Amino acid sequence: MNPEMNTLMPKHVHLRSVLSKLIQDGNWSKGQKLPSEAQLSSQYGVSRTTIIRAMRDMERDGLLTRRQGAGTFVSNDHTDRQTIGVLIPGLATDDIFLSVQRHIFRQSSRFNWQVLTGEVLLPGDNDAAGHAPVVAAKKLAQSGVSGVIMVPHHVDGQSEKCNESMLNVFSNAKLPVVLLDRDIYKAPHRSEYDLVSLDNSRAGFELGCHFIERGKKRLAYFGNPHAYPSTHARISGVRKALALQNLTLTEERVVEASELEFSAMIKNIKAETVDGVICNSDHDAALFMRTCLKAGLAIPDQVSIAGFDNQPVARLLAVPLTTVAQPVQGLAIRAISTLQDRITFPDVSQATIRIKGELIVRSST
Repeated sequence: MNPEMNTLMPKHVHLRSVLSKLIQDGNWSKGQKLPSEAQLSSQYGVSRTTIIRAMRDMERDGLLTRRQGAGTFVSNDHTDRQTIGVLIPGLATDDIFLSVQRHIFRQSSRFNWQVLTGEVLLPGDNDAAGHAPVVAAKKLAQSGVSGVIMVPHHVDGQSEKCNESMLNVFSNAKLPVVLLDRDIYKAPHRSEYDLVSLDNSRAGFELGCHFIERGKKRLAYFGNPHAYPSTHARISGVRKALALQNLTLTEERVVEASELEFSAMIKNIKAETVDGVICNSDHDAALFMRTCLKAGLAIPDQVSIAGFDNQPVARLLAVPLTTVAQPVQGLAIRAISTLQDRITFPDVSQATIRIKGELIVRSST
């Protein structure tokens, strides 16, 4: 397979970005006929189905034109299109941000925008010095984008420096940036950049209220509030819900999701000092649920479990999982519209946009 196609995102999505960049860079000029599907399939080491899906998306976005019996051509008006960049670190096939990115591609066509993506490794992933994020940022900055939508790394140690280094690249290139999901600094500190995210505090509050309504009042939380401002906000929301009933979520009940902590939590549940557990993601909730079931615990009778994101796994578990759905389409739309405002009105005040998630109640609570 061509090295350019070595990515965790869907092949047709990445291929679309690669082919779009050929147009953006002038390697394929307007009106030029593209190589055949068979030729592109051979060149990029992907199936013809992948080629067709990528070209269909590019045609929908106005980059390509198909002519019956003649082939596929670069559209004559593509040079008038604006291009934005999207940077999401450590993107994986089961990542909630993959869904957000797909919606960014879809919604950007409403503004006649083209989207280029940058593949970003997490610090330590074959990149101990943390250079890969900066390289990805420089590539986007040099590709002619008008602005960038970026999901920051988690905010501790080396990752925080990576965020600042990437943003410095865009600042030096005078490119506006909209942050997605979280800020680059720990709460309550706030950066200068626009931010679009789930209303995490409200989501945590609604989950806390839901547990209390179910008679679960001795809660614990799996998640590191120091790693993500979004996690800090969710825990704060849970605590506000408990405070209304003169209840608390103690510091020792907020822990990392790990096998060691899972085992310790099982003991607390059996001792009846914990009867409800909120996990910072559906993935962590699924792992903890498996541990509970192996220990013979009844869900939700002995312990209620909930997560965040509404990933497909949530409804497929042995006990379907209660969760807060991320508003992926809303996040994409507001990120794009906020970036458009920032491009058009660069001196407007910083925006913080929080979008309500949906509490989805299933059998785990």
